[in-house]
Amino acid sequence: MKRISVFILLILLVACSEPEITIQSPTEGQTYGTEFYIYIDATITDPDGVKRVSYKIYGNNVDFSPAGLPTTYELHDNQSMQALSPGYPVEIIIEAEDNAGHIGTKKVTVNHN
Repeated sequence: MKRISVFILLILLVACSEPEITIQSPTEGQTYGTEFYIYIDATITDPDGVKRVSYKIYGNNVDFSPAGLPTTYELHDNQSMQALSPGYPVEIIIEAEDNAGHIGTKKVTVNHN
């Protein structure tokens, strides 16, 4: 009986969890010049299926809707740094929603020379 209770608890924990976001690039504190692009690479995983992925940079949202509710989604995009004034940090916030409506968020801040 105890084994069944632990199994059910594990299933509930997995079913109630938010998507896991792993940011490969950029790394926290990385420095960019005005002529460079920020390459945004992240992996989003969720057993319920990844329904929506977006990232916010410079106050703008960039949205993606993965086809077919994959359990793993690879985000690859880039943004130019040329329009920004040097000397300010740039915050990138990645958000993902799974098919069950759970939302996960991950943030990274880079420097702009």
